[in-house]
Amino acid sequence: MELFDLVEAVDQFIGDRHTLPDFSLTLEPLSRRHRQSDEPFVQRAIPASLGALGLAVFALVLYWLPIPEIREPEGNPGNPPNLVQPGNGNPPNGPTP
Repeated sequence: MELFDLVEAVDQFIGDRHTLPDFSLTLEPLSRRHRQSDEPFVQRAIPASLGALGLAVFALVLYWLPIPEIREPEGNPGNPPNLVQPGNGNPPNGPTP
C-alpha cells in the first residue's frame, strides 16, 4: 500500500505545475542504436518450452514412483497404552492444589 501511495504522490507532483514549476518530465523515444533487437519467437519460446518439458518429465518420474505402504506400528497387544483419563485436568500422579 505504501508503494502505491508513493507512486500516486510522485504522479501528483509531476501533474501539478504549481507544486514544482521548474520540474518537467520529458520523455523521448530511444534511437534504433540503443534499442534491443527483436528476437525471433522461436528463440523466446525455447526457455518456456524447456521449462514445460522439465515439468512433464518430473511429473512422469513422480507418477512411476511406488506409493509407500502405510503400516500400523507394531506394539505389545497385551499392554494398552497409558492414556490420560478425562477428569479435572490434573495428571494422575501430579500435585493437588
